[in-house]
Amino acid sequence: MRVLLSQELIDKGIKTGSFTIADIELEGKNNLLTLYIIFDKAFNAEVIAKAFDKNNLEIGRSKINIEGSVGEAKYFDFEFDKRTYIGVRNKIMIE
Repeated sequence: MRVLLSQELIDKGIKTGSFTIADIELEGKNNLLTLYIIFDKAFNAEVIAKAFDKNNLEIGRSKINIEGSVGEAKYFDFEFDKRTYIGVRNKIMIE
């Protein structure tokens, strides 16, 4: 399982730390990404997480607003559709 950032977000001072994949209670299995985001620059924008299967086919999207000041770091939850299953060979691209 890999979580990747777009070059645009990297250029805007965003980095990632640890992440977990879990179940949204009663709403599917392995469809919640909790991602630790580090802000090297102030940032406030909507981002999209796209999940891809082992064949690089898109299987789900989650859109949230993330906001942070220089030097901050926070956890953010990306909730995918209950039918999205994020497996160990999947990847997620944050754009």
